[in-house]
Order: sequence, then C-alpha cells, then structure tokens
Amino acid sequence: MTTLEIYLMQHGESKSKDEDPARPLTDDGRKSVENVGAHLARLGITFDRVFHSGKLRAQQTAEILAGSLKINEKLEAHKGLILKIPWSQLCVGSRVRIKGD
Repeated sequence: MTTLEIYLMQHGESKSKDEDPARPLTDDGRKSVENVGAHLARLGITFDRVFHSGKLRAQQTAEILAGSLKINEKLEAHKGLILKIPWSQLCVGSRVRIKGD
C-alpha cells in the first residue's frame, strides 16, 4: 500500500497591492515562514517536492521553506495552482493521506 502525504501551507504575510503591486512578503511574513521551516526541520519533516503558484509571495514562501529543509532543487511553479476555496474552510496544518495500491 502506498501513502501520499500532502502538506498545505499558505504564503507568509505579504504587502498590500497599494504598497507594492507584486505583493512580496513582509519582513514579518518572512520570519513566520522561517519559523515554520525551522520547526519542520526540527521534526525531521522533509518533502519530495514543493509546489507553488508562481505568484511572488508564494514563490518566496516556497524558497524560504525549501532553504530551511535544504531541498532548494525541488521547487516547482505551477501557474494553475491557486486555491479556489477560502483558507478558513481548510484545516490548516493537517495531514491529508491518500492511500492506494
């Protein structure tokens, strides 16, 4: 039996469109993602691949996370990878397991 674990993470806090139309991460957003990455590393959690939507804030989040886990070469941008439901409807930080043969 194969188990696939999927972790979902929202990008770190980003600047408003008024501050910067590209909406990069704020300093607090970067620190928050660094803290998550450090925590995952302490727990020994790593990933085979890290997907992001290609938006600057998502790319920066993925790069910081991958750097913390020393998996920089495993980043993949997928422009269609945009969540269509509000984060409030997800159980953030939960594990999704897909089991198959």
